[in-house]
Amino acid sequence: MFRIEHEKTSNTDFPWIIRRDEQFMTSFEDEQTAMSKLIELKENEYRYLDCNATTYPSPLDLIDQAIANRGGNSLSIQHCRDGRAHFRGSVDDCSFMYLILDQSVILQIKRRIPGIPEFSPSRRFDD
Repeated sequence: MFRIEHEKTSNTDFPWIIRRDEQFMTSFEDEQTAMSKLIELKENEYRYLDCNATTYPSPLDLIDQAIANRGGNSLSIQHCRDGRAHFRGSVDDCSFMYLILDQSVILQIKRRIPGIPEFSPSRRFDD
């Protein structure tokens, strides 16, 4: 079950946290953004989340656009220890980052972009 909670004692600029059960998923600066992102997660069956509010409805649509324009810079997948991953880069001078929660989406990304760089878990994304 996904939920939002506010960390009152947090030393971060992003105290509104989305959790799956007790596990941290991501955080936001304000409650309104966290609520809209939770709705976005529900709408795509909790598979991914657009962290930068790009104009692409899904990471796969973004890849299709990059392929169509023969563009896409610094595309990579950063894996987390808990199974989450971050798909990031830029397309048409627009930076993006998606939080990927479904392994099938990661597999689809890897099929569409053979050889995409993948990075092992790092502490930066696991907190």
